[in-house]
Amino acid sequence: MQLTINVSDQISARAEAQGLAPESYAEQVIDRDLQTDFPKPANESVHAAIVRLKELRKRNFLNGLSIKDLMNEGRKY
Repeated sequence: MQLTINVSDQISARAEAQGLAPESYAEQVIDRDLQTDFPKPANESVHAAIVRLKELRKRNFLNGLSIKDLMNEGRKY
């Protein structure tokens, strides 16, 4: 694939400072961005989130009422 890009003088100067033609510099930048892997969540972090959610369920009260009490109260109507 062929792309035609217009680069600013600042980018052109940065490429020349690294001893590259602007075209080569652009190719390197694109290649580097394509090779960047996004971090995948580790199983431990998923497990930790589940544990935190379960703990939150245990302590979540509103004026002494638990979520379960509030759901039962809502069923009356």
